[in-house]
Amino acid sequence: MLLVRISDHQKGVLLMLTAAFLLSGMQLMVNFTDPDIGVMEQVFARNSVSLFIALIICRRKKLSYAMTKGYRIPMFLRSFTGWLGIYVIFYAARHADQGDVAILSKLHPFLILILSTILLKERISKMQIPAVVLALAGGFISASPTFSSDWFPLLMAFLNSVLSAVAYTFLRYFKGKVDPMLVVCHFSCFSMLASIPFMLPDFHIPSPHDLLILLLIGCFGSFGQITLTYGFTKISASEGSIYNQTGIIFSMLMGFLFLNQVPQPSTITGALLVFAATFLLYWYNSRHLDQTGDAVSDAPAPAGPAGAPPS
Repeated sequence: MLLVRISDHQKGVLLMLTAAFLLSGMQLMVNFTDPDIGVMEQVFARNSVSLFIALIICRRKKLSYAMTKGYRIPMFLRSFTGWLGIYVIFYAARHADQGDVAILSKLHPFLILILSTILLKERISKMQIPAVVLALAGGFISASPTFSSDWFPLLMAFLNSVLSAVAYTFLRYFKGKVDPMLVVCHFSCFSMLASIPFMLPDFHIPSPHDLLILLLIGCFGSFGQITLTYGFTKISASEGSIYNQTGIIFSMLMGFLFLNQVPQPSTITGALLVFAATFLLYWYNSRHLDQTGDAVSDAPAPAGPAGAPPS
């Protein structure tokens, strides 16, 4: 049996693409939710499933749920920014034009590029900046924003990009320091508990159909969060955020297949630009990264001892 061996970098790309697909599936399930089911009830359901799955995996891996003292504040900030990001994007989506919200909430690749360079000291490859620009252009064309909405919901949409950038940068920061499943566990627990005070005033008892949809939201969201978290342990934060933009493509395809939403020419054009950005970035990195995901120098390797291969 022929086995294909893939590098850590390729695993990271595959995980990020899978995460984008699963999170797009979660958003699709949101469209099937009864309007009486509030946003925070959906957030609570999603993170309840995530926490259940994370607890099982953590138990099987015999991980301690207690967070090492030096990582408690970063973990809190990752959890808080991730949860708040969900809240503000739902607020913006309900009070502003969808095109405006879509583009302002998709600015995080550029912000992550800045944060990962300053805080994580990550190298920026020659292709990353053009890829970010191309992906953002694709998102702009696809969303076709008018910026005619009130300023406060637009500010909330932009705040979502900032919060997402911070949360994703923390995911990369935890590489080699905190087990990814502990990150998922703490984030899910925090998000579930933080949602309760906002959920209770407008709580709606779900029907069997609603329960099924909420369960699907939880499953798609859970495995999307897990693959996203593991993906950031394999590739840089700035690169991972670009692959995450493929959610635009998956959302377009799912809308066409399941919601009878025929994509506009601008949507198709934007999706093609996002695809071009991810393809070019992957092609470039596949030529300039070794099997571990580290940059390969163009300089010749130093000669080793006689009869020995270069180290």
